[in-house]
Amino acid sequence: MTSFLLKTLLTLLLAILGLSSAAALPMGTLRARAVGFPINTALPTGKSTTPAQTVAYFGQFGKLGEDSLSKFCSNTNVDVVVLAFVNVYKGAGGLPGMNLGVYCDTRIPGTDLLSCPNIGKDIAACQAAGKKVLLSLGGQEANGNSLPDDNSATELGDNLWKLFGEGKGLESKRPFGSALIDGFDIDNENKDSQGYPKLISTLRANFKTGTKKYYISAAPQCPMPDESLDEAVYKVDYLFIQHYNNPACQLGNFVNSFKAWSANIAARTTCGTKVFAGFPGSETAAGQGYATHDDMKKYVAAVRGLPNFGGVMVWDGVQAAGNVVSGKSFLQAMREALAY
Repeated sequence: MTSFLLKTLLTLLLAILGLSSAAALPMGTLRARAVGFPINTALPTGKSTTPAQTVAYFGQFGKLGEDSLSKFCSNTNVDVVVLAFVNVYKGAGGLPGMNLGVYCDTRIPGTDLLSCPNIGKDIAACQAAGKKVLLSLGGQEANGNSLPDDNSATELGDNLWKLFGEGKGLESKRPFGSALIDGFDIDNENKDSQGYPKLISTLRANFKTGTKKYYISAAPQCPMPDESLDEAVYKVDYLFIQHYNNPACQLGNFVNSFKAWSANIAARTTCGTKVFAGFPGSETAAGQGYATHDDMKKYVAAVRGLPNFGGVMVWDGVQAAGNVVSGKSFLQAMREALAY
């Protein structure tokens, strides 16, 4: 009762003085209450401790006999190559299926997989040159894929590990022979994000049984949040954001969009995710959002100081190599964009 009377008197006194009851709280309590704002609105601070990288997709453009993975990997302006695509998650024989454009079209009997021993040799050559080679899942035309439950995600993760990693049990079906890729990229664009966290955790578990380091990347559209990946964006090593085909977050809107992604990922990543700025390699590489060599470099200069900045990604590498202005390809402009 005494406590009640004291509180009542205090409230009356504060009302007379024209103050709210909050004014009587200790300042420390006020500061604690203020920590209710979303932490992903603040840009990360500090400086990246790893060198920025250039990333290029390969496999859907080019001419057989003129372009090849090994030729592409010999380009010093490329650090990471992403092979596109494993475009079927569960096809003939219950196994994944592939589309590598003109570079490989021989089917492995009873499956939708491809027999590509020459690409396997090229993968080894790329890695010998210090390049990482990832294999991308999905793609714009692979909208029929889905992972409706944990079992389907686990099955896909295990099959990918056996077919392209160090897993055992599908040796006769391996598309690239004994070559080992360096990880997997997720380019899901069907607006169905179900199953991807489980796929990632399955791959991570398999990676732990391997003899080298493996990576997982994802390529969300630039509008946030990405409907096709959702929570999965916080669980990958590299995030290749597609800042094109989306007017709200491309070109003049790129910087604000990238900073928003950077802040959000920094606040919620579970594995130190690096964020990459993605651009079309030429005017014909995407429907819209092409940035010229100089504009791309200006955009990158505005965000490359962020501590979780990972580098620059391009779709597609062949188009970027052929897009030459004043004697410099778009790939070379990407490398220059990373220079401080």
